[in-house]
Amino acid sequence: MIPTLSGACYAVKSIVRDSNINTLKSIYSHSIIKFGIILCGNSSYSGNIFASQNKIVRIMTDEQPRTSGRSLLKQLEVQPVPCQYILSLSVQITKLHYVILSSNTDCY
Repeated sequence: MIPTLSGACYAVKSIVRDSNINTLKSIYSHSIIKFGIILCGNSSYSGNIFASQNKIVRIMTDEQPRTSGRSLLKQLEVQPVPCQYILSLSVQITKLHYVILSSNTDCY
C-alpha cells in the first residue's frame, strides 16, 4: 500500500505544473486507498497512509509541507483515510446484515 501511494505521489509531483486539479485527482484515485483499507483494515500503517494522503493533497494544491491537510481535503472533497475506513466498515456490516436477514427468513 505504501509503495503504491509513493508512486502516486511521484506521479502527481511530476505533472502538477502541467495539469489541472481534476487530472491530478484522477491520478490519485481513491480506489488505491480503498483497496488498501479493505485488505489491511486498521493496521499499524494507517498513520503512514494518512501522512502520504496529506502529502499528495499538499502537492496537488501547491501548499507548503507544514500546511494543515484538513482544509485541503475539504477543498478537494476527499475523505481522509479514517473516514474511508469507517465508511467501508459500515458498508460491509450493512451487506453482512442483509445477507444474514435474507438467509434466515424462514426463522421469522
